[in-house]
Amino acid sequence: MKANRQKRLYIEELKRLCSVEKQLAKALPEMAKQVDSEDLRTGFEGQLEQAKQHVARLEKTFNALGENPNGKTDA
Repeated sequence: MKANRQKRLYIEELKRLCSVEKQLAKALPEMAKQVDSEDLRTGFEGQLEQAKQHVARLEKTFNALGENPNGKTDA
């Protein structure tokens, strides 16, 4: 029973993380377009690649757990 609760909490936290990373991956390209600084644009583009990698790893984790990363969370 306790292990089930811990797994649910773990899954919910992973869903939150996945949601944040997806939101970031969606926002960063627009942010990069809006800046004049090449250094800042490059930084945003680097963050975008990291966010995409994080989403891919999280989706692999969900797949290994047999869970859906797109389900609702409480937060």
